Amino acid sequence: MLTTSIDVSVKQMLDTSYQKLIAGDFQNAMEALMISLRKILDAVGSERMNTEIKNQCIEHPISKLIFQDPCTFRSYSKPEGYAGDAHLIDFIYRLSTFPINTSAIGRQLFTMNTSSSSTESVRWRATHLADLIDETFEKKGDKIKVLSVASGRCRELSLVPNAEDKIERFVCLDQDRKSNDIVRENNPQDFLYVHDESILFLLKEGLGTQTFDFIYSAGLFDYLEKKLAAKLIQKLYKNVVQDG
Repeated sequence: MLTTSIDVSVKQMLDTSYQKLIAGDFQNAMEALMISLRKILDAVGSERMNTEIKNQCIEHPISKLIFQDPCTFRSYSKPEGYAGDAHLIDFIYRLSTFPINTSAIGRQLFTMNTSSSSTESVRWRATHLADLIDETFEKKGDKIKVLSVASGRCRELSLVPNAEDKIERFVCLDQDRKSNDIVRENNPQDFLYVHDESILFLLKEGLGTQTFDFIYSAGLFDYLEKKLAAKLIQKLYKNVVQDG
């Protein structure tokens, strides 16, 4: 059971943020909520936070307001089985926006959340990956071969300038066939090869003697246990072109 002091603290925190949201003070409401939740996590630990505290938050009326933001609700409901699916990432990339029937509160929260520093870092990641592909080409001085593991919608490929002049072969591997179809539709280049496979394919079958100048994965390792992550890295390392 929660201690009485923590129980009261959580309720007061939720009540205060709820009233701020109702009053339209979105920024202060969400900042206060995030700061308070961080303090509570530090006080009670992740196990209790993910059970008792989480349930208390979900049962509070504030959840009905916050879940009006389609970005937050998708992250919570995990329709693809995990939080950071390709559709959610497109929200963050600002390639998709809220549905037309989204409430005024939901729109405000969506705009605020997709403008946060954390979502800015995700957008930076796509640009950074495109830059790394470009740098790999410059370093080699010739067309390169690239492998993207758990590639999602591979939005970073469209950020590579003059990709046809720099890429000999670009292989995408993802278990999400809908995302793969979007990649194929948006990138009709002859150098692109998209495989409807999960990482189990890499672990069991592997890529044989294929080699790549640049292999990367954006976000996949957040979901893998350390042993599985290490095994996958060892497997992929064998397909990296070795200097000399």
